[in-house]
Amino acid sequence: VRRRPTVDRSSELVAPAQEAGQGMVMEWSTGGSQPLKAADPARGTNQAGVRAYNERLLLSLIRTHGSLPKAEMARLTGLSAQTISVIVRQLENEGYLVREKPQRGKVGQPLIPFSLNPAGAYFLGLKVGRRSGDLMLIDLAGKVVAKIHKAYRYPSPADFLAFVEQGLVEITSGLGPKGIKRIAGLGIAVAPFRRVDGAGDLPGALSALAGPAILTTRRLGYDGKGQTGVRH
Repeated sequence: VRRRPTVDRSSELVAPAQEAGQGMVMEWSTGGSQPLKAADPARGTNQAGVRAYNERLLLSLIRTHGSLPKAEMARLTGLSAQTISVIVRQLENEGYLVREKPQRGKVGQPLIPFSLNPAGAYFLGLKVGRRSGDLMLIDLAGKVVAKIHKAYRYPSPADFLAFVEQGLVEITSGLGPKGIKRIAGLGIAVAPFRRVDGAGDLPGALSALAGPAILTTRRLGYDGKGQTGVRH
């Protein structure tokens, strides 16, 4: 007979309809053809922060469009051609961008598109599910390079940590020393949730989650106890 744990009555609202593994790939939202706003150095941001922001902006644009010449990058961001050239050269030297074949047939010099170098960086994604876990390796272009799946009855901390430790060795074995150094980090996927401290918080939390949800305890409630379905 398993002892029923003491339940913390403070609660959180979790949206069950969205799988925790969704959105593991880098979240770079840059859709649309409207010019994106570059960092404004006049707003108190230091020079290193401005440069890092603009580098991420260009990487996001290139990932969204597949490849872009420098002239198009300047049009979409509003940055000067000189600034774009400096950033692109830096990203290319660091291995994040690769040059593609020049585009000929237009007036003036051929345009040289730049695309992401898939081997420029790698990211690890971890999903902790109720009945299974997933560990995946993703390259800079967003492609899943390798994935390990593990099914279990219940995700005990010790067993899951062992799965992650063993999986990290297995999933990165094909990268080599240089590739391992380019791993940028690990992200853990969770379902969207909102903190609920009382009944008055429920309507706003349900509206924010936009759908049916589960009201569950914040601690010791993930064994199936202390959970209630809620509809708006």
